[in-house]
Amino acid sequence: MGSRIYNKFIDLVQRWPIDKSRTGKDLGERLRQLVAEEFPQGPISKANEGKLTKDFESFNRIANNEYRDRFPRKFPGSTVLGLELDQYEFATSNEGIDFINGEYQKRKHEERED
Repeated sequence: MGSRIYNKFIDLVQRWPIDKSRTGKDLGERLRQLVAEEFPQGPISKANEGKLTKDFESFNRIANNEYRDRFPRKFPGSTVLGLELDQYEFATSNEGIDFINGEYQKRKHEERED
């Protein structure tokens, strides 16, 4: 039975928020999908505890910001493109990707007309 690992996953799901601006790309959404797939009957589901323990540990390290803390940025105020955080958030949101794709299609269409 997977009740022990199930309870760990439920605790993790409760701590992990969903970013609704990134549907289809959000790790919180993926985590919930994994729990639904692996535990269709809740805590009484038979589960591959070895695999799920590794998955849980990976998600948990991300949720606890272990990598951010272990490998701090040398230049925290700098970014690859020089954009601000809100600009990156928009660019990676579903709305931002739709905007970028729309602009790309416009330019592509304009190039064909030339």
